[in-house]
Parts: sequence; structure tokens; C-alpha cells
Amino acid sequence: AICLSASLDEHGYHLLTCKVGGGPIWQHNSIVSTWAKCLDELSIPHEVEPRNRYANSENRPNITAYNPSDHTSVDLDISMAHRHSTDTLQCASVQSGYAVETREQRKIKKYSNQQSLSGSNIPFVALVF
Repeated sequence: AICLSASLDEHGYHLLTCKVGGGPIWQHNSIVSTWAKCLDELSIPHEVEPRNRYANSENRPNITAYNPSDHTSVDLDISMAHRHSTDTLQCASVQSGYAVETREQRKIKKYSNQQSLSGSNIPFVALVF
């Protein structure tokens, strides 16, 4: 697939964030898969992309990890932050960690809204790379 919405930039930054062609999606799915394999190696029960996790919502975390000893769980949602994306480029160039912090805040807000709507108290961790 070819992206027709933007011209190529001299440093290739558009390629890092453009979803046409699947690059960022492939990176995201690779990280999800790696975390799932790590949980397998540690014998931690988990579910990838669990459905119906939040009542009345299509949203779902990337991984739910379960603690069988106390029957608790934690939701993990993985996200890619690119310091060269157009929405963070200006601030990221002067503030260290801006792209990651901004992406983490968006994820936390998304899931805190889901939790308040569904009435759940499921712990949530945003894993931003």
C-alpha cells in the first residue's frame, strides 16, 4: 500500500507513524507477542486481546494477566510513542520524554473512562515504548 496523504520526508519520520502499510501495527503486535511470551515463560496465566473486558465497550486491553493465588488481574495496554510524529514533534524536540508521557496519559485517560463507565476497579498499566 502507498500512502497518498503525505509526502515522504527527508529523514523518513512519516514512515514510523503512518498506518498505511502496517508498519506501526506490526511493531505494536510484535511487542504484544513478546510480552505474552514472557508471561508464558514465567507461567503467569494471561489472555491476549480479551473480549468483553469492559461492560458496554468495544475497547479491550492488549493483555490481561491473572494472579491465580488471589484471583486478581491487571490489564496491560501497549502503545508506541514516536517522538517524530506530527502531534509531538515540536514539544518532543525540547522536552525529554514528552512523546512517551503524552501517549501514556492518553492511554490512562482512555481506560479510566472505561473503568468508570463499566464500574470496574481493574488495575491498568500503560506500557509505552
